[in-house]
Amino acid sequence: IGVDEIFLRTGFLRMSFRKKLDVVPGYMFDETTVYTPITGPRFIKRIQDYAERTFGVGLCMWRGRWGVPFNPIPNPGRYVHGVGRVISYDSVKHLGEDEAVSKWLEEVTAEIKRLFVELQEREGRRKDVELKVTVLQSRRAKEVKKKNE
Repeated sequence: IGVDEIFLRTGFLRMSFRKKLDVVPGYMFDETTVYTPITGPRFIKRIQDYAERTFGVGLCMWRGRWGVPFNPIPNPGRYVHGVGRVISYDSVKHLGEDEAVSKWLEEVTAEIKRLFVELQEREGRRKDVELKVTVLQSRRAKEVKKKNE
């Protein structure tokens, strides 16, 4: 059995709640082949780690078509992208922020899984591949957890 794994963060849900916006989940097969990550000297990883720690921003360094660094033209391939149903702000506006984010996270996860199966069937993809969704803890959640210990 194969596994496709995605990593979700909750910051976009928190921001959507604060701005009173709806959320539209999506899924894309083979997104890891669109661009090739730049790896190499250790200093590149250090720069990325520094930016992540200091600014909370992940610096992506990639090569596009023809191996050109930061080329916006993707590598050739057949990329399948699906857009899920709208998850309305109205369904969570009566909740507090943390409860709303938790509820939305459940709905987003369920919708991405539904979309994965739908695209798998429509595109004739292998049926023995399952989707694993991993929720990454935000810095805020880690700090609260650490403070409560």
